[in-house]
Amino acid sequence: MELWSYELGNKLRFLNNTLSVNGGVNAGIVVGSPCAPVPGVPKFNTALTGQYNFNYTDNAQSFVRGAAHWTGASNGTLDPTSPDYQCPAYSVVGASTGVKFEPWDLSLHVKNIANNQKNIQRPEVQVTADEVYRMSRRTVGFTVSGSL
Repeated sequence: MELWSYELGNKLRFLNNTLSVNGGVNAGIVVGSPCAPVPGVPKFNTALTGQYNFNYTDNAQSFVRGAAHWTGASNGTLDPTSPDYQCPAYSVVGASTGVKFEPWDLSLHVKNIANNQKNIQRPEVQVTADEVYRMSRRTVGFTVSGSL
């Protein structure tokens, strides 16, 4: 019987997506210029994850899991006069723990542990700039599942 194990993961992404030379004009976007960044696509994002597994008995296994995600700044639109032109970078951290003993699985999770409610977008919806998108509030959940 294995008593414990752990896993670590990391992902770093760099994107350099830009409009093609005539892409904006051909799509009817007047303010689109060659090599402009694609709206809503950040250049960088990263994730760090980890999981620790341990066994109480041959029939009861537990885990503790954590994840941190960071998303870089982006342009929400091609129009530099729009309030959504510069979207800020943001991060979110989550964790969960659980136990599995046949036939039941119990788990507790928390998403957005720091309760970060940063405004991440200000899109113009139906010609008004009053719309604001925020990060989701902290979420706590408990799950019970099993098979009969």
